[in-house]
Amino acid sequence: MYKKIFLPLIVCIMFFANTGIFAQDQHGWEYISTFRNWIYPSGFVFTSDDEGWIAKHTNATLKHILNGGEDYESIGVPGSSAENIFFVDPDTGWVVGDEGYISKTCDGGESWDVQHSGDFGIEEMEYPVEFKDIEFINSNEGWAVGGYSIVDDNWNSYIGQIIVHTTDGGENWEVQWAHQFTPLNANPELLGVLWTVTIADEQRIIVGLSYSEDFEHPLFLATENNGERWRFYDGLPHQSREFIYKGDGVFLGLGSYDNTPYLYISENYWESWEVVFTSDDLSNIEPSAFAKTNDSLSWVACSNFGAERNAILQSIDDGESWQALFFDDEIGQPIKVYSPSENLTYALFRKEPFEFDLYKYDITNDVGDSFNDNKAFLPEISIFAAYPNPFNSSTTITYGLRLPAPTRLALYDLSGREVRTLFDGYRQAGFHSVNMNAGDLASGLYFVKLEGSGQIVTQKVMLIK
Repeated sequence: MYKKIFLPLIVCIMFFANTGIFAQDQHGWEYISTFRNWIYPSGFVFTSDDEGWIAKHTNATLKHILNGGEDYESIGVPGSSAENIFFVDPDTGWVVGDEGYISKTCDGGESWDVQHSGDFGIEEMEYPVEFKDIEFINSNEGWAVGGYSIVDDNWNSYIGQIIVHTTDGGENWEVQWAHQFTPLNANPELLGVLWTVTIADEQRIIVGLSYSEDFEHPLFLATENNGERWRFYDGLPHQSREFIYKGDGVFLGLGSYDNTPYLYISENYWESWEVVFTSDDLSNIEPSAFAKTNDSLSWVACSNFGAERNAILQSIDDGESWQALFFDDEIGQPIKVYSPSENLTYALFRKEPFEFDLYKYDITNDVGDSFNDNKAFLPEISIFAAYPNPFNSSTTITYGLRLPAPTRLALYDLSGREVRTLFDGYRQAGFHSVNMNAGDLASGLYFVKLEGSGQIVTQKVMLIK
């Protein structure tokens, strides 16, 4: 399946480029091309390693990326905006936008036909639906989500939320959810709008909301019966409007609180959540997109126009632990990421308000024979793996350093108490491993913390006896 990804980059054990053509402050990302005179892109998707699409919400125009970004063309679609785009295969895709528009292509984007526009027969709707996202589970069944405006007899404005569903490829759409939510106050465009839809399977679908941080209870919508019944859930620690399904009942949520990014994980679909990453070093930025390159490597773009630091969060252990890769202002702010295959990931960086650069990260650029041959392109510090994990009495922890540095590796329990010092001294650049014996410790969840080069990364490990 091919989906615009907001969201969110995550990496498992991998090789880094050793060609010498990448500047270190790009962390292995290679510049491809620049798009100018564009407002903020709202959708980003690739249908192959060489062909992709960018949607922008300010008008009904798509950028069709060709030859891996070396060439592109502009293609108009019906309606007044293109909010998001989804392809179920290289030929078949949908784009959604303002005024209730849902349009479909069956020829790889050469032509787009309107499947729906206007309202859905909702009497109190003052203005047509503004769709924010669309996703299909196969070529026939999919969901689109968004919001609409309501004005009552006293001229009070409200946001309505809407979910529509199709089982025939979009020929017919039915309303599964239409709900008048909460009175608008400071930010009418971002309070109560349904923002994203993520499908786990035919029965379970989760929908993220966008609302102000002042809202007291972070909420999301979900269904366990194919949309026959939707209901609100409030188990998130903080707000999250982006969700990614990793399989086996595991969801990742992207959110922010007090201008600080948070990543959440649920291992029981969405019944309970825990924070898997946050950092005070990333203040005034928020997660905006996720991409999974392969079973090891993943990424999350974090940015905010005017922020002091911009970063991509990187995981090399399928999301168990994360670290921030910081980018110079000259490179810009990473806002979108997408992985079309297990070796390749693309990212959009915003350099100026109306100028965006396309970058790519290609694992196959590696020409070295070992991880240590590629140490120049390691992150500053990384915990790459704890194997086995969970473990019975002992496990091996592999970690890496880009540069020689004083290094400390230690094990902590859930109360934050250090229970084992694994290494404390000077380490050369490259990859290192240490065997940890925890046979004398109680079963439970622990954290391995690596400190070096002015940075800290952690990884969860589970001891089971």
